[in-house]
Amino acid sequence: MTDEAKPRRWVVEAPCTLRSVLERMHQSALAVEDGRVFVDRKRCSQLGTRLEAGTVVDVFPAPSDGGSAVNVLAQRGDLIAVAKPAGLSTIPDQRGNAASLLDGVAQIVGERDVTRVHATSRLDRQVSGVVVFAVGRDARDAMRQARESSLYRRHYVALASQPPEPPSGWVDARIGRGSRPTERKVDGKDAVEARTRYETVQMVNGIAMVAAEPETGRTHQIRVHLAHVGAPLIGDERYGASKRLVLASGAVIRPGRIALHAAWVQVQFANDDVWRIDAPLPDELRELWRRIGGGTESWDRGLAPLDPAPPSTASSERGRLEDGE
Repeated sequence: MTDEAKPRRWVVEAPCTLRSVLERMHQSALAVEDGRVFVDRKRCSQLGTRLEAGTVVDVFPAPSDGGSAVNVLAQRGDLIAVAKPAGLSTIPDQRGNAASLLDGVAQIVGERDVTRVHATSRLDRQVSGVVVFAVGRDARDAMRQARESSLYRRHYVALASQPPEPPSGWVDARIGRGSRPTERKVDGKDAVEARTRYETVQMVNGIAMVAAEPETGRTHQIRVHLAHVGAPLIGDERYGASKRLVLASGAVIRPGRIALHAAWVQVQFANDDVWRIDAPLPDELRELWRRIGGGTESWDRGLAPLDPAPPSTASSERGRLEDGE
């Protein structure tokens, strides 16, 4: 990480306001409006906030590209489906509002109050694919009801560094917090029910293309569950994958992202009205599979819906929204 990309930190020596700290740090007050200022690790939105001695202030840099253009896939009333690229956060992180998909969607729909724009599911920063946003309370509540009624279906395709065992089936394993705030693990702290249907599409030179459909929506669910059955995703060092992929030819690939893509989302409304949105496969995943030795026909099988699920045994929390797959 370059110096320009690192956050600036200030430890308060005597009671003062956040505004005065920013002045001493030679940081613009706009950083607060952008959502890039954290006080004792919590985002702060008020310049007049009083700070006591010992308080830690972190100011994160703005994204160098000023945010990313949003690719709109489809729109239906107060629902808007967009294609999230790998490397962009679904919702604002430490880099501020401009570095999030949510901010881009708010600008597209002309909504100045970003609290009215809701991501109905979230993808981790290094994961790509469909994200549906609801604008306003009514749209948000309608999508929540669809999730709770199992009328919201999400289909992912992944490349795993090893094949899962067994090759297909269900992972029904509770997910909780890991040793770090951003980490999750099976049977971790405060674990809740989590359930994922998966199927190995094809094996090529020890690498598996896997299709997955989560029934619940826990943080890092697909990544944790596939690692749990022995198939950590390429590029996912946090959950067991190597920093590099060595091919049978001896070629070495250093993935720049996690090999997981939310390929399509399907929502069923009243009167059996079905809305399906597909996100094109990123070029980098197609190229990775080609270099491994896989053919283009594999993707067609990987994008096909999985067999209908058996009766659910997951908890009534399955509609609960969490931050990422």
